[in-house]
Amino acid sequence: MPVRPCAPLLLIAATAALSGCLRTFVSAPFGTPLDAVCDPANAELALPLDTFFVGIARIAVPRGWSSRTVSSQEVQLRRIDAELSIWSGARFVFPAHQPRNQVRCMLARGGTSVTLTATRVDAFNYRVDAAWEPPVDGQVFYMQLQTRLVAQLRQMRGIVESVRFVPDSIRGARR
Repeated sequence: MPVRPCAPLLLIAATAALSGCLRTFVSAPFGTPLDAVCDPANAELALPLDTFFVGIARIAVPRGWSSRTVSSQEVQLRRIDAELSIWSGARFVFPAHQPRNQVRCMLARGGTSVTLTATRVDAFNYRVDAAWEPPVDGQVFYMQLQTRLVAQLRQMRGIVESVRFVPDSIRGARR
C-alpha cells in the first residue's frame, strides 16, 4: 500500500496535540477574565459594604453576601453562583495539580505578602485562592472564592485589599 503524502503531517499533528495535553501548566493568555483578579484598577470596592471578622482580621465585602460563621477562625459567605470561604489557622496546602489556565500575582503590604492565584476550573467556573505570609500572631490567613461570575473576580482584588489585621495582634506578633 503506497504511503500518502499527508500521512507524515497527520503523525506530526497528532504528536503535537498529545504533547500539548501532557503539559501540566500553561498560563492563561493575556486578556482573559482571570486578569481582573490582579488588576490594580479593581483594588477598591464600591459602597455599601459589610464587615466581617475572622480570627484577627477584619474584612470588607460588597453588601449582598449572606454569612455563615463556622467558628471564630472561619466564615463562609454566599451569593447566587458564588461562595467565599475565609479562614485562619495552621498552614494549609492547596491541591498540587496545576490547572492549564491560571494567573498568579503577589501583593506586598508592609512585612506581609499576599499571593493571589486565579484559576479557570472549567468552561463556567472560576476559583481564586489568596494566602497571606508570614503568619500574623501565629495564624496564617486564607481566602478562597468559587464563582461563575466575572464581576466577582473583579471584586476579589478589592476584598483582599480590604483585609486589616487587628492592631493589638500585629503589635504582639512583632515583639
